[in-house]
Amino acid sequence: MPHATSANITERYGDDYLLVIADRDDDDFVDSDAVDLALSDATEHINGHLAARYDLPLASVPAVLVRLCVDIACYWLGQDGFGGSELRRQRFDDANKTLEKIAAGKIVLLVGDTDGDGTEDEAGPKSEGALITSETRLFSRTTLSGF
Repeated sequence: MPHATSANITERYGDDYLLVIADRDDDDFVDSDAVDLALSDATEHINGHLAARYDLPLASVPAVLVRLCVDIACYWLGQDGFGGSELRRQRFDDANKTLEKIAAGKIVLLVGDTDGDGTEDEAGPKSEGALITSETRLFSRTTLSGF
């Protein structure tokens, strides 16, 4: 299931914007198959970054992922002579930088109020691996300084 829909694109940028980048056969209608494919590809691109840190699928899609999905999909739709622009390129680059920060743990995803306590909850991060503990060191430079 994609993180965004064509309705999210029109909510954010308008009908004309979507028509410019997704009218593949110049019939003044949006090619919904192309939009669906771009949104699906953008979702997989996002999930590739998230998989390093989060268990997928997420309980709900945070608003930031909807925005990133829209910007990535619009960039890919606008390529190949269908309305590519520097602004879409910048949004795509910004989306990728945000995804890198999410994957590195510098940005935490909030998935809404999943437990009903009235606060936004964090998406469940994956386990970081094994935790190793040990006793304090018996020998160190200070304890062996006289030898």
